Amino acid sequence: MTVPGWRPLTTDLVDLLVPEQWETVEPRGGLLAVAEPRSDEVEFRANAVLVVRETAEPIHALGAQAIAEALAYPGWSHVVADQPWEYADDNEGRVVESLYEDLGVCVNVTRFLLSTSSHCIDLTTSASIRDRFRVESLFEMIAGGITVKGNA
Repeated sequence: MTVPGWRPLTTDLVDLLVPEQWETVEPRGGLLAVAEPRSDEVEFRANAVLVVRETAEPIHALGAQAIAEALAYPGWSHVVADQPWEYADDNEGRVVESLYEDLGVCVNVTRFLLSTSSHCIDLTTSASIRDRFRVESLFEMIAGGITVKGNA
């Protein structure tokens, strides 16, 4: 799919669209990371990390695991929301939102989780709490544009 201002990223199991100007960071194996361009105007680069891993765990277990991981951040952290995510074709996922503090920056993390019969698709988006509202719609568009391939 081609959308002006967006570029496709393709893996063996999942395709997604990201803002055209965002940079690919450390691509390797089942991990794909993109981040907004560096700027002196932001204290924390907004980013998205896609991890696809083999598992037969149901979505409620993946959501519980995401909550436990958020609460395990060193220092201060807080889970803000855990809610169903109605993904395409009635495939229910979870959205887990949390905050943590690192070096004086409060970071907002939103994890979009999907479970197929054989894989977990985990899109983790992060931004400074100050920049969250500037990039929130971008994050939702990235998550909404995930295409799960038949072999996932």
